[in-house]
Amino acid sequence: MSPGSSHSLCLVGSRLSQPKIESLRAGLIARGFGVGDSRWLSPHYALDLSVDMPGPLDCETTAAVVRDVRRALPQIDVALVANEHRAKSLLVADMDSTLITSESIVEIARAVGLEREVESLTSQAMRGRLGFVEALIDRLKLVVGVSVAAVEALGPAAVLSPGAARLCATMAANGARLVMASGGFTQIADVVAARLGIHRVVADQLVVADGQ
Repeated sequence: MSPGSSHSLCLVGSRLSQPKIESLRAGLIARGFGVGDSRWLSPHYALDLSVDMPGPLDCETTAAVVRDVRRALPQIDVALVANEHRAKSLLVADMDSTLITSESIVEIARAVGLEREVESLTSQAMRGRLGFVEALIDRLKLVVGVSVAAVEALGPAAVLSPGAARLCATMAANGARLVMASGGFTQIADVVAARLGIHRVVADQLVVADGQ
């Protein structure tokens, strides 16, 4: 980070290369940005590039920066962040299809062979065709009677999303508090949270009776 630089472009993706970064640097300079040092956060995958804005940072300027990045570095995620107060002290993340690669309600339904029906309701909810509560209730009706043991086995088996463990470990090492806020269930969420070192879990509690 260069002294006096006001912002950083954080670039993340598997196709980062030095020639492409230099092309981006040239494009930003041509647009009037002051471009400073770059530093790899993760070799060939995540990089910070310090930049000074030619004027106030507004929506138009931000959009122009993003267009330049997309042109020079397709399929790369980009965040334009202010250097001041950049270090964050709180991470709040979802669980399903975020910290883990699966949807826990679908995995519960898989235990009784009803995953397609639940996946259909999940898809409708994600497209806004069903309200969250309505969709949750309808999906839970399908899995009434699943054994507690089957549900509790899902937490240890859940596949962590690429980078999830590194993100949580890095933020925790820098003093951040980690919170999982999930529409999933504590029997799964508590285990996933423990695997990731998350400090607090807010999730739904399944009603248990006779081991089901």
